[in-house]
Amino acid sequence: MDKKKQEPKIISISLSERNLQSIKEALSDMGYMSRSELIRDAVRYFLNEKIQLEKIKGPIEGIITILYDHTIVSKVSQIRHEYTHVLKSFMHSDFNAHTCSCCEVILFSGESSDIREVFNKLRAIKGVGEAHIYIASEQ
Repeated sequence: MDKKKQEPKIISISLSERNLQSIKEALSDMGYMSRSELIRDAVRYFLNEKIQLEKIKGPIEGIITILYDHTIVSKVSQIRHEYTHVLKSFMHSDFNAHTCSCCEVILFSGESSDIREVFNKLRAIKGVGEAHIYIASEQ
């Protein structure tokens, strides 16, 4: 393998002050030696989750949870409506009136390809802070 491809590349990312503070706390709590090390682990975890979801074939059932800024509620709703054939039910809650944060729990049942598509669309919306998927069963 080309030695140049093995060398780490330096990139820049923008983070909120809150996320930066959380990273600082995690460094000492979890024993990381640097922010880069922690972020590399987080990226590996994220990519592994993506790979595991891509491996699933056929019908699946489960739950998607998302936390997001209230200003994007219409974008989330639009995607939910686009996928009513696999999104069976949802619950919406406003967690904090001061920070305008929302939470949705969405129950799904359908083809894994449709579930992957809707999950990826939801988590890619700017303003979604967290998105998680839990597979209850593969049929």
